[in-house]
Amino acid sequence: MAELGGNREVLQFLVEQKKIIHKNSLYALPTVNLATYDKRRVISQRKLKAIQQDIGLIGWIPTILGIALTGSVAAKNASKDDDIDLFIVTRKNTLWMTRMLVELLVFLNGKLRRPNSIHVNDLWCLNMWVDSDHLEMKKHDLYIAHEIVQAQWIVDKTGIEQRFIEENKWVKKFMMGEVSKKFSIRQLTDNLQFSKLTLLISYFLSLISRILDWFCYRAQLAYMRSRLTTEYVTRHTAFFHPHDVRADVLKKYERIMSEIRNRK
Repeated sequence: MAELGGNREVLQFLVEQKKIIHKNSLYALPTVNLATYDKRRVISQRKLKAIQQDIGLIGWIPTILGIALTGSVAAKNASKDDDIDLFIVTRKNTLWMTRMLVELLVFLNGKLRRPNSIHVNDLWCLNMWVDSDHLEMKKHDLYIAHEIVQAQWIVDKTGIEQRFIEENKWVKKFMMGEVSKKFSIRQLTDNLQFSKLTLLISYFLSLISRILDWFCYRAQLAYMRSRLTTEYVTRHTAFFHPHDVRADVLKKYERIMSEIRNRK
């Protein structure tokens, strides 16, 4: 499913060849039910408004720099029973102590999705974490590029969204036309000047947070170790995806492209 934009000549050619369909500025494979998608778009908008109203529950935390919606809600393709996927960026060396606090607050408010949750409607799935020194996604492929482009930032402190885009400008090679404009290269500068006392205080606070975060990391890793499968966990990143949807989507994409090529 794609909205109007990108290389329109290519899209029009695919429509004429009946490879895809076009309706109300949307392009999709012929097997997609656009009426169902319209309903899902309305549901996604409702979920977006709900999370925007409630995100203050964790958005105030000083070590959180940014929060973005991902998954079906960001793609405007959510069903009423879907959870809400969140991607959280923390200050460097604070990921694990931030995660501990966030999970506690969300759990106490009855919004936390757990691995064994049965009814997940509107629960928060805190499945993607990075700190501000590790913004670049390690895997560069069409699936990750699409996830990055469709992400909707609902908390953005100190321009973290733009920094994230700068670190992932490789996305441009997978995106066409208007979509890639979001990823135009812009030089970031920092002209702030600090006194020696301020720098000294900052250093000691950073050292304390690094030590505390290390203990939080070791404690959470020990708790999770027996449950980890395909999840990717390091000191500075955490991706909790027990089922590798990315691999499934890429395989399906390659199969569809192969079928299209064989029809020529």
